[in-house]
Amino acid sequence: MLQCPFCLKPFKNYHSLQRHANRLSKTAADEGQHQWKLPRVEDITILPDRGHEIADEPESKKQKHKGTVSLYQQQLATALVLCLVSVGQSGDPRQAALSVLHQLLRIQHDSLALDTDGQGSQCMGCGIAVYICAWKGKADPRLRRNMWCMMCKDAESTELVRIVSKDSIVKAIKLLTDTTILHMPRSRSEVGQWLGMTSPSIAELDCHLPAMSCKAVLTGFTSDLCTWAESEGAGLSVEERQPDKIVVAVQRMLSSSYLAFTVRMDTASTGEAKQLISMRLQTAHSEWWGEHTAGFIDMHRTTLCLIGMAGTKTAPHADWADAKNFAIAIGRKVKQGAALARWIFVNPCCISRANEFAEREFKQCPKGFDKCTKDGRDTFDTFLSQSDVATLSKSLGTDPNTGNAYVQTVYQHHGQLVHVPAGWLHQVENLQDCVKIAWDMMTPERMGAYMATWQHVLASVIKSNAPDYMAATGVLWVAVQKL
Repeated sequence: MLQCPFCLKPFKNYHSLQRHANRLSKTAADEGQHQWKLPRVEDITILPDRGHEIADEPESKKQKHKGTVSLYQQQLATALVLCLVSVGQSGDPRQAALSVLHQLLRIQHDSLALDTDGQGSQCMGCGIAVYICAWKGKADPRLRRNMWCMMCKDAESTELVRIVSKDSIVKAIKLLTDTTILHMPRSRSEVGQWLGMTSPSIAELDCHLPAMSCKAVLTGFTSDLCTWAESEGAGLSVEERQPDKIVVAVQRMLSSSYLAFTVRMDTASTGEAKQLISMRLQTAHSEWWGEHTAGFIDMHRTTLCLIGMAGTKTAPHADWADAKNFAIAIGRKVKQGAALARWIFVNPCCISRANEFAEREFKQCPKGFDKCTKDGRDTFDTFLSQSDVATLSKSLGTDPNTGNAYVQTVYQHHGQLVHVPAGWLHQVENLQDCVKIAWDMMTPERMGAYMATWQHVLASVIKSNAPDYMAATGVLWVAVQKL
């Protein structure tokens, strides 16, 4: 059995896989995206006999039996309620969500007919990608640069608009009518406690791998570097952006800066690059890809190659979904026992207190962990020193139930994988030269947590977080329609 390198679905033979790849390529071409080229048959992953059970896990979780409600349906219903109703807004959140859906049914016009100028539907307040409904300013009939989510809207000057069709709203109403939702947090503090129950973790993937050559990694991802240079390589000249020049040019940049670029699963051309992709694919079977994410996001756009020398840093931020990060040393050999990176995590249950404390006590955080303006430019230059971390940890204290500190430090060594749960504020400092492969991921059972992260963290504390490229609400909506 062969596995599709793009959506991970299994196929009995290469011919059926080729037809599937052609369909994907045609769809991508119609949407103006990069067309997918199927690798040679000898480069296709071969699945064991039970591979189809793993690759189709989201479908099998549905357990669609007439007259019964599956856990999968409950997970989607819970996430849908969190997508439509603010925590603490109603004593009966499910009924409140149904009220919103019925209100959407009564709207006569579709917002798709409004002038969006071909732009994506993102909230102007927090950046969440909105796919079900939104609020727009009454003074402007357009949606472009005039769309707000329920957490950021101004009730006095906005009106509700429907983005999806009435038929799909009816399906959502049926789901919430027939399904009891899982545990629903009743307050902001309960949301934080719920998100904090899933802690960061670290696992050994392959500590016996040799250190990698930075040049070999960059060479293996040359096509991805060229794509990155077209949009973000501002420091490179036109000549340096050419395939035969870009590797040397980027190596010079790495002496003083940190590099992050998306990589495709099917373009790695050196052993080192293929090894990194192999490590990334080890967890792919448990992730949610395929028909639910088609048109919104894919594995290529959520996978990053990160290369940084010792001392390079990533400022405090929170991710829209769960994330994983695998690290490998750069150089001639691995320094045994020496950590590659230091991670600082802040528990979601006290993220508001942490933000207020940072704004009050740390000069580099005039707006807490949110974006600030420095020298006329927007920046997230809010990295905390070890002394700052100790001060913050002392202020926040420990969880009275578990005794664990609300501020946690994790050291990542060569060959280790760090799991970053949604909603946990974190910063990273490279202690040695290293390359990392990192990715965001979605699973059905965590969709509610992603919606809660948006409400509790990204629309309330760190409002200027990176755009919602995971498009979780769109993926959730497609899953609801496919029940």
